[in-house]
Amino acid sequence: MMFLCTRKPGQGMLITLDETLPWRTPVGLLFVDAPIKIMVHQVINGDVRLSIRAHPSLRILSKELGY
Repeated sequence: MMFLCTRKPGQGMLITLDETLPWRTPVGLLFVDAPIKIMVHQVINGDVRLSIRAHPSLRILSKELGY
């Protein structure tokens, strides 16, 4: 899964487990295919454009999306 977003100074995001994932799932299963990859694509006037690639069982949340 890839998530694209722009962050302004002071804004953040959370990476957490999807609530449907069984709580006893070994953490290693979340990294079987690849680690979490965060890439900076662009910086304009202090705004940072990011892409985040993570296992589908991980949720990427930002304040505007309801964390």
